[in-house]
Order: sequence, then structure tokens, then C-alpha cells
Amino acid sequence: MDLRYHLVAHVESLLVGQQAGQYLLVIDEVQRLLPVDYFDLADLYNLLQAKSICMTLIAFAQPDIDAQITMIKATREQQLMARFLTEVLTYPGCRGVDELGVILNAYDTGSEFPSGSGTSYTAHFIPKAFSAGFRLARVTEPLWLELSSSTSGPYMNNIPMEHLCESILNLLLSLAAKDSTSMELDPRWVSEAVQKSNLRAFCDAL
Repeated sequence: MDLRYHLVAHVESLLVGQQAGQYLLVIDEVQRLLPVDYFDLADLYNLLQAKSICMTLIAFAQPDIDAQITMIKATREQQLMARFLTEVLTYPGCRGVDELGVILNAYDTGSEFPSGSGTSYTAHFIPKAFSAGFRLARVTEPLWLELSSSTSGPYMNNIPMEHLCESILNLLLSLAAKDSTSMELDPRWVSEAVQKSNLRAFCDAL
């Protein structure tokens, strides 16, 4: 039996007892799909619709999804565009030093870790330095410079959030090992935190 029919039967079993008849399909790295894959998705959509099940696709992609959309348009298969690529939303990364400052301020005072503790991320990792007035927001400028110098192409002034958050975590872990009420920030710690995130390698690979 065709794999698609097995999948339809599986979806039906998942929805037993539910009145909505709604199936949400989430696909990551959708830019890796080929045009023929969208025809398979269309077949799946039709098979589910025949079972009174409405399929909604939510997909995540890298910026090169634009090239794939152009390729699909060239096939003149407008039904594929209408079903799966009608609304492409852009989620930018961190686009400037001001935005980075807002993010770091959230680590200092607008967050809670662990949940329910009443303690911010910064206070959790470096309680001694935090009690003495240290705030992560003070590294906004040097961190932005390090991040910016590690980016290229579409990520210039558009720092990917995954690498940004990893850089911040690397920095917090580094600071935690040196936590004290008299801790002074060494610029090398900021540089090392960004390097460990592999941001440069990520951008160079594009």
C-alpha cells in the first residue's frame, strides 16, 4: 500500500474522538524540499480532505526559501503556491545594538529562571556579582561588536537568535565560574562566548 495511505490512516487514528477534524503538519527546513515533494503534500492534503480532515501546514525555512518559491512559480503550478506558500512571514534576528540592549535587559530583570523562582537569568548564574550591581546589559556594546564581526551575507545586522542566545549562555556560564562581588568583565570572555557559538562558521557556510 502507498505510504501516503498509511499516513492518512495514522492521522485518522490520532483524531479519533476529536470533533475538529484538524491536522496540523509542522515541517522544519522546508527549503530543502523539491517541487515534487509539494505534489506529495498536495496528494496528502486531498486524501485527508476526502476523510473530512483539514490539513494545515506550518513550515520553517532559511532565507533561501525565496529561491524555492521562484522555482515552484516557474512550474506554473499555482495550486501548490495557493495551498502551501500563500503567506511567508519573515522573522528577523537581532538587528541592532538597541535591540540587543533590550534582550540583555530582559536577562537581567525581565526573566525568571528557574520558573517560579522570582530570580532573573543573570541573578541565577552570577548571584554574587548581581547583588553587587553587575548587569549583563553593560556588555551590550562589546557583545554587539563581536557578533557583528562574526556575521556575513544576509546575517549582517541580523544576528540569528539561536547563535545570539547561545553566545549569551556561553557568557553566563563563563561568568558563573568567576562569580564574585568584585568581578570585572574581561573583553576576552565576550569574544570567547561568541566564538563558541560557531556563528562565523554558520555564516561562512551559506
